[in-house]
Amino acid sequence: MLIERDAELAVLADLLDAGGRGTGSLAVIGGRLGCGRSALLHAAAGLAGKKGTRVLRASAAPTERRFPHGVARQLLEPLVAEGRDLPAELSLVSPPEAAALAVGRHALLHRLWVLVAEVAADRPVALLVDDLQWSDAESLGWLAHLVNRLRAMPLVVVATVLDGDAGADRPVVGDLVRAAAVVLQPGPLSPAGTRAFLERHCGEPAGDRLAAACREVTGGSPMFLGALADAMLAEDLRPADGQLAEVLALRPTGPSHHIARCLRAQPSRVAELARALTSFGEPGDAAALGRLSGLDPADLEEAAGALRRLGLLAADGVRFAGARIAEAVAGTMTVSEQDELRLRAAEVLYTDGAPLERIARELLATTAEPAPWGTEVLRGAAAAAADRGEAEQAARYLRHALLYTTSERGVLLADLVAAERGRDPGATTRHLQQALPLLRTAAERADLLCRVPALATARSREETELLRGTLVELAANGGEEDLRARLEARLWLHGQDNASTFTAAADRLRRLGPDPAPAGPGQRELVVALLHAATQAETVPRRAAADLAHRVLGREPGGPAQMFTVLPLVTAVLVAADATEGLESWLLAAAQPGADEPGLAALQAWTNQAKLWAATGSPVRARDRALEALEHAAPDWSAVVTDCVVLLARLAIELRDDELALRARQAAADARLAPWELSMVHGAVAVTAGDLPTAIEYVEDYGRQVSRAGRTNVAWYPWRLLAATLHSRAGRRGPAAELVEREYEHAQRWGAPAALGRALRARAALAAGPPGIRLLHESVAALATSGDRLELAKSLIALGRRPGVPDADDHLRRGRRLRLLCDLPDPAPGENPPGRAFASDPALTTTEQRIVERVARGGRNRDIAAELGVTTRAVEKHLTSAYRKLRIKGRAELVRGTAPAPDHHDLADPRAG
Repeated sequence: MLIERDAELAVLADLLDAGGRGTGSLAVIGGRLGCGRSALLHAAAGLAGKKGTRVLRASAAPTERRFPHGVARQLLEPLVAEGRDLPAELSLVSPPEAAALAVGRHALLHRLWVLVAEVAADRPVALLVDDLQWSDAESLGWLAHLVNRLRAMPLVVVATVLDGDAGADRPVVGDLVRAAAVVLQPGPLSPAGTRAFLERHCGEPAGDRLAAACREVTGGSPMFLGALADAMLAEDLRPADGQLAEVLALRPTGPSHHIARCLRAQPSRVAELARALTSFGEPGDAAALGRLSGLDPADLEEAAGALRRLGLLAADGVRFAGARIAEAVAGTMTVSEQDELRLRAAEVLYTDGAPLERIARELLATTAEPAPWGTEVLRGAAAAAADRGEAEQAARYLRHALLYTTSERGVLLADLVAAERGRDPGATTRHLQQALPLLRTAAERADLLCRVPALATARSREETELLRGTLVELAANGGEEDLRARLEARLWLHGQDNASTFTAAADRLRRLGPDPAPAGPGQRELVVALLHAATQAETVPRRAAADLAHRVLGREPGGPAQMFTVLPLVTAVLVAADATEGLESWLLAAAQPGADEPGLAALQAWTNQAKLWAATGSPVRARDRALEALEHAAPDWSAVVTDCVVLLARLAIELRDDELALRARQAAADARLAPWELSMVHGAVAVTAGDLPTAIEYVEDYGRQVSRAGRTNVAWYPWRLLAATLHSRAGRRGPAAELVEREYEHAQRWGAPAALGRALRARAALAAGPPGIRLLHESVAALATSGDRLELAKSLIALGRRPGVPDADDHLRRGRRLRLLCDLPDPAPGENPPGRAFASDPALTTTEQRIVERVARGGRNRDIAAELGVTTRAVEKHLTSAYRKLRIKGRAELVRGTAPAPDHHDLADPRAG
């Protein structure tokens, strides 16, 4: 059953009924290519058969148009089997004396009419002719003769005619169409019809988005829709919205056969224009199309009109009516023909001075070698694509140019390094090694080295020597100062494994003058690299470091390009200085929110966002961002992975998340962590697992290593407070007190409010009575000027819980509100729903807390297991461990919420690290 053809079928049924009663007529089914004319003709045959009408069928073809009486022969040959004789002129093999047997034209037409009339006298007859426009002249003449005598005969003629075909313009075809009792014009399927069509072909409901998209790409053409549905079935694809991308990627070949046959029947200018349009047919390209197809304006307009009537061109321009039509027309050509056409199209566009990317798209589509100008076109197109942030497209242009060029290979490879650096670290390294020997000058080599991401991968000795040698050569040749500064910035970054670097960096920074930021982008990179080194060892004053870092940011607009330089190190400087104003917006510009496949620039920004959020009181947000960056980071981007792993280890302690600590340790196995970083990760696992001896061992080892390396900044490496807390929990108050005092001295010397507030709170935990209260007030005052809301919340809560503090409840409420803003609720005992006090107990692991919360709300073990994606046995195991830690007997006490409140008077919160 046809879709949305009920009206046409009803008309045909009425005509056949009238023919059965002795009143014959002609019906013509017109329409554009692919509208379903042949399907309607086939349906008419079915209707005639049901009504007892005899069906005689014929199908015309362009290649048979020169054979006289070809269509008539197809219609009448079935009568031979009944013993009826056909005129000798209709015989396939005429005897030598055929000419002598031939009678006059009118006599032959009369004999054929008599033959059909005799057949129709027995029972009504339906003559069905497909593609009447391609019929031979003799058959057309006979049909015209017959149509004039139909009204008194039980004979119906139904013919299809392709609108716009050159054959349809022949006078006889036009006369037949005008003589028809009815001319049907089946149009494209509606959106509802498209959905019904897909559902009938595929045997299941079609999705809304998929049906709409299929109608858009096929124009509602039954021919193209049928080919698409057949391809879906062949690929075992369902018509569901979830498979939309796969369906749209299908390229059915069936319509190409019909289009090729149609174009063969048209004048050569029509076929030439159609082929030219497969290469380009954008609005405004009419003149270029004329040169490509070899048509003058008049012929071009005439050919375009013919293609438009055929339904191949859109009504509002010289362009195909749909992408599938363009693909089908392209399918009528051989690969070599398409290749040659694309190259000629590129030459036409180049001569016309078309935009470079317009020309480059044609060059990409051909494997034929372009003229010498092709390399410059592709390189210019790559630069334009890179400026828009389309690095992969830029790389495609450059790779294509490298297929042909030899003289500019080094320059092209250097451009390719810049295009690939954010997506393919392996290819970046490979092309860097290929390009360096081909570049002629030190300046070209320096520029290439500065295009490679500065912070993505682990630094090697070979890379250091290459940077140093290029810098020396550049200086000897009087190379530009900006390039020298960029290379020097990277060398300072490479030298940070040596403790003497930190002091030397401060000296070098002083020699740059009081305000080196305005000097240029290269010098700004150098300033940040020097600040990063000097800040780690506190060899530069905190305020001076913060002021200079902010001046750099003020002159460097945030964006993806900065993420490939050393400039992202400014995050660490400002975090250490507790002066992060303006940093959020600077990073956001490079973060590419919503990107499906973030590249290196976005991941660098994400990692630095996580560092910023961790330092400003948003640990949950920081954790999620770091995990996201870690998930997308390529294994070769080891420095990015390392930063995420170390940050996640610290956040695991902050959030008391044993699973997060284990995730960090797992990721560390595949990263190139320094020994001190590994100690930090293993320490986090031990801390969150409650293994005090192992935790103390790893944390103190971490502290010894960073101290020996000269990394003394208390804001970056607050290991002493963590170690002090662990000693205090183990009952070692003496070592804990000593570590706290040393931390306080460092914090005073550096002066960052967050570090100082933490140290003051730790000192207060060792002091009872008024001295402890005074220290907590000092901690709150220091943290009030800090950007770290969570540290302020901790000090306010500690102050509110001290006996004898005026307005204690007010401090407690303020602290809890701040913790809520940090996504870390810290409700007081007795103020919660049953079981919530248990879930906030620091002795519980993250998994145990989640399970306890759900049990307290009345959840069953089976349901909790399904929600968390674990086994019921795992839930029971974690519950048993939680009961033991909470010192309760079982589920009933958990639901009632009768556990003792957790102790919040630890020496220093272990999350401080």
